[in-house]
Parts: sequence; structure tokens; C-alpha cells
Amino acid sequence: MTNYRNSIAYLKSPNIIPVLFIALFSCVVGLIAGWGYYSVLVMVLFCSIVLAILISRTEYVLYYYLVLGALTFPGALDRLGGLVTLNWARTTFLAVIYLLYSLFLVKNMHAVAKTWEGRRLLLGIFPWIGYLGITIIWAISPMDSMRYYPKFLMAAFLALSLMLDNRISSERCVKMLIIGAIIFLIVSTIAAPFAQTLWPGTSTLYFEGYSGRHPSKFYIVFVALLALSLWLVNKTKKLPIFIMIHSFIILLFIVQRAAILALVLGGLSVVLLSIKKISLSMVAKGILSLGLVILGIYVLFYTTGFQESMFKSTYGPSQFFTHLFQGDIGSALHLVRFKGRLELWQVARELQQSLLGEGFGTTPVYLKTAFGEYNELHNDMLQYLIETGYLGFALYLFMWLSLFRLGWKFRNSDDEILKSLGLSLCGFTVALFSWSFVSHVFDYTHVSGAYLLILAALIVKRSMEKARNASVQ
Repeated sequence: MTNYRNSIAYLKSPNIIPVLFIALFSCVVGLIAGWGYYSVLVMVLFCSIVLAILISRTEYVLYYYLVLGALTFPGALDRLGGLVTLNWARTTFLAVIYLLYSLFLVKNMHAVAKTWEGRRLLLGIFPWIGYLGITIIWAISPMDSMRYYPKFLMAAFLALSLMLDNRISSERCVKMLIIGAIIFLIVSTIAAPFAQTLWPGTSTLYFEGYSGRHPSKFYIVFVALLALSLWLVNKTKKLPIFIMIHSFIILLFIVQRAAILALVLGGLSVVLLSIKKISLSMVAKGILSLGLVILGIYVLFYTTGFQESMFKSTYGPSQFFTHLFQGDIGSALHLVRFKGRLELWQVARELQQSLLGEGFGTTPVYLKTAFGEYNELHNDMLQYLIETGYLGFALYLFMWLSLFRLGWKFRNSDDEILKSLGLSLCGFTVALFSWSFVSHVFDYTHVSGAYLLILAALIVKRSMEKARNASVQ
């Protein structure tokens, strides 16, 4: 059983001090580098830090991402050259490290593959990611495709390394995730004021959520759903409540409509899946909670920032809700500001759908020829149907189904950690899957996909630990 009351004592333990030192050192280096734009220096220091960890205790390389993976370099930092950014360089470097890490532990692969959970995860993610890499061969611009592919490799080999390394426990990994969430929320709170002070004139959008709105929003939803699952499993814990509230407040400040919707759908999934028996008091609490959520969303619609982001000019929530209550959904959607997504989807449909697909990373390049600038499609469903064809799209859907099925199996587990992870995985899968209809979720796989697969890997790890303990007893 995980004891969160000892969080402070755990922070003071010798095992965690190096990780916290790295966190502090990374923040200081990030501020100095951002001030002076010494991008190469930042990358050299980062690589040195990771290699130092690898030499001292190799498992700290895994802990690094559990704690600090979402703290990517701020988008305001300059590029290394062309399309290569600091975050791309970091992700590619870590992909190589985690690949080597998993190769050194490949002897444990047989034990993982023997379990139903291990096979479900391995067959769910690696065929699709592998096929994505194959399609790069016939993509319009393989170089552009490589902007994204290292993120998938990094997430996959990180999850594989977590499963293969028997030296670290799933309980410790969950604690690391919680510590990382706290660090991220604190840094996110102070990042924008620091940016305004140190870099006058720089857009603070790059610093909301520390690493920018887009990568951060996926991590914030992940953190909120993990905290919700931990609280539902053990309601005596107060820390998850703080994390949930703080996460939601950050989402409101960075005004991410799809993120809020995904969080609501994922949260509802977690709550519904956690119910074993339905009682009258539970129904009453459920109705009250749902009413509060609806009221909160309704109030959110009337905030100035959200209105400007949500609706076309001259329109507002009053007209939207009027059409909605009249059952005229088409007119209501006509008022919504889709920020050019409908036009992008229409042009993307001109690409031929085939068995093998047009090649991974093709749609942004094609949209550049149509609109004169590089555009993401903002619809993963349509993107992977076009880029990977019917074959790749089938593997893509199978991946979602496999991950949800893995979480579903342990949603009612007697083990608190396993149940929390199962609920979190189901909720995060629902959130990202629904999100992928209106956004490019896997363009940020170094955050969205990485933490999705981390949850899945920890479920496999925890179930194997329980099996080993049972055999010893």
C-alpha cells in the first residue's frame, strides 16, 4: 500500500536527492540559457547530466522522465538549426538511451511476454509504431517525418525499459510520478511571471505550463486523472485533491477548450469505472457532482478569454446555448470558432486513402503546399487514416483498444496501486482518444504518448510483482 503521508520523508531520502538536484539544476540552466540563447550549451549540459546519472545509477535515467519528463525546454528558446529544436534533440537522445537500456535488459523480455498484460501492451504499441516507421520510406518528405518519429520511439522504449527493469518497484515509480506532478505544478505557477521579468516582450504563451501550452496541457490532464484515481481508491488522502484543483486551474488559465473537454470525459470515465455498487446516496452525489461540473462549464463559457477562444466574432454563449436548447446543433456548431480546422480537414481529404497510406508526416507537408505555411491537421483520426492507410489505421485503433482493455482488467483490483493505475489508464485513454478527433495528440508523444505508456507499463510491472510475491509465498 502506498503511504503518501511520508512524502516529505521520502523527499529527504538519499535515493531522491540526486533527482531533486537535477530538477533544480535543470531549471537554473534553462533560465540562464533562455536569457542568453545558448542552445548548444543547454543541450551539452543536458546530455552530461543524463550520462552522469547513467554512470552513477542507471535506473535514475527512468526516474528522470517520471519526475521531469514534462519539463521540456521552453518554446521561446532558439532552434539548433532548421526544424531541429532543443526538445527534438532531447527526445532523440533519450530514445537512444532507452533503446540501449532495454537491450541490456532484454533477458527479462521472456518473463514479460509470458504474461497476458505484457503481451497486450507489446502487441498493442510496437506493431503500430513499427509500421509508422516503415511508411516514412514513401512519405513526401522523410526528413519532416523524422520531426515526430523519435518521440514515438522514446515513449515506447521508455515503457519497455520500465517493464524490463526488476530493480525498481512500481510503488516507487508511482511516488516519482506524484513528485514530478508537484514539481511541474509549482514551476508552471511561477513560469509566466519569471518570463515576463527576464524576457520582456517574449510571448508568455511559451511559458504557460512552463514548456508551452501544447505539450503541457496533455501532462496536466494526465496529472489530474492520476490524482482523481488515487483519491477515488483511497479518499483519506488529501494531496490528490490539491493536485486535481491546481491542474484544473492551470487549464483554465491557458484556455484549452479541447483539454477541458478531454479532462471531463476522462474524469467521468474514471468515476464511472470506480463504481462497484450503486446506492441512492451515490446517485445523489453523482447528480450533484455532475451539476457542479455543468455549472462550472457554463460559467467558464462566460469568461472573456474563453469566449474569444471559443466563438466567432459578434457571437457569444447566449446564442450558442439558445440554439443548443432548441435542438439545433448545426446552428450551434456554426458559431464555434474552429480556428481553421474545418478548412484543413477539407483539403486533407483530397489526399487519396489507400491500404498502405501516403506515409507518416505527409499531411503537414501537403497542407504547406495548399496554404503556404506549415500546418498540423489537428485531427489524428483523419491524419493516420491518410498517412498509414487502412492497415495502419487498424493497428492504430487496436492500440487504443489494447490500452483501454489493459486498464479495464484492473479497474476493480484489490491492490490499491494496481486499481489506481487501471483507472488512470482507462481515463487517460478515453481523454486522449476523444481529444484526437479535434487535435494532433501524438505530435506531442514525448508527453501525451509517453505518460500513457508509462501507466500501461506500470500496470504490467505491478501485476508481475504480485505474481512473483504470490509464488514466493
